[in-house]
Amino acid sequence: MKLHYISDGRNISNRKLTPVHEWNALKPNYEKVEGRNTFEIPQWQKDIVLKRLKDYENGIEEYLEFEHAIKEIEKDL
Repeated sequence: MKLHYISDGRNISNRKLTPVHEWNALKPNYEKVEGRNTFEIPQWQKDIVLKRLKDYENGIEEYLEFEHAIKEIEKDL
């Protein structure tokens, strides 16, 4: 099997990719792997996210960007 390596901006390899045709040949040996990381998101969680998105779009709620929120949390530590 020939792996392909992908590097980040600093030339550090951070991903290894298997060509699709080789993965398809290997996949039958690892059928449990395919579904291991899949799950259903409960409808009540979807409803909360959709409500928050709607409130944000209508200007009812304001949300912090993730990086800003992390900085605020770290500031208090």
